[in-house]
Amino acid sequence: MEKHDPCVVITGTEWREPSFFWRWLQSAAEAETFWKTLLQDRAFKYLVRLVIVWRMPDFGLAGIKFMTRIKEEPSFVLSLYSDLGEEFAMMTRMGFFVNSGQVYNMAIPETLTAGKVKMSVLDLATTEDRRMILRPQSITAAALRPEATAICNKMRALNQFSVAVEGAGRV
Repeated sequence: MEKHDPCVVITGTEWREPSFFWRWLQSAAEAETFWKTLLQDRAFKYLVRLVIVWRMPDFGLAGIKFMTRIKEEPSFVLSLYSDLGEEFAMMTRMGFFVNSGQVYNMAIPETLTAGKVKMSVLDLATTEDRRMILRPQSITAAALRPEATAICNKMRALNQFSVAVEGAGRV
């Protein structure tokens, strides 16, 4: 991980709520089903060839990986050049993450359709640069790693303070 990597800060919204956890993962599985259906269209597959050339996106698996990270750390920094970076960019377009300024909050997409999945993948495909590299930071609000880390550390400190204050009020 380089300090010049484009990064985002992700925080879990209501992740402790089992119903949220279930609905979010169910939506990710639904996005994966739409994606697999879309890949049967040869013209579409050609348009998104750079998205699938190195590694086939899997929204269901990405959903599980995001939930695992959120369970470990309620807020974390994600490099858009990591194995989840491209899925994050596409899932943001689908409504799985909502930008609230400097942070992306997990959300359940209001409406998830094959058309929305298709546009999300096409949006990422259009970020291809002249060296044929996808640039997911072009369709997300990314910061450099030091800035994203500072934001995340501030959020963690505020969260720890809130927990401490809440705990002190129970004594």
